[in-house]
Amino acid sequence: MSNSSSSGWLTTLSDVETAIGSCLAALDRYEERFSGVLGEHGTPTASAVAMPDESHERWAGRLGGAVGQADQIDRLLTEQEQLWSHWQARFSDWARSLEHPA
Repeated sequence: MSNSSSSGWLTTLSDVETAIGSCLAALDRYEERFSGVLGEHGTPTASAVAMPDESHERWAGRLGGAVGQADQIDRLLTEQEQLWSHWQARFSDWARSLEHPA
């Protein structure tokens, strides 16, 4: 294996490691940000569930808060998708470089 192909392989491997680290960091931020909203198994906690006797205004406020949290989740998931797509592209480049060395 030539020195330049070894260097390319190491660069790709480093990029993959960086992308995976970024994805894990995004997951950590997600868990930290939404730990109070989700219970142990991803079910809403008692404080996040509206009770039947609550006023319409309070219920509307809770729904508005849920929309805001859903928007934050969408942003985090979009970020993760971009990071994984980058990782997948780098991995595909690496696999192709093994099949067709320069």
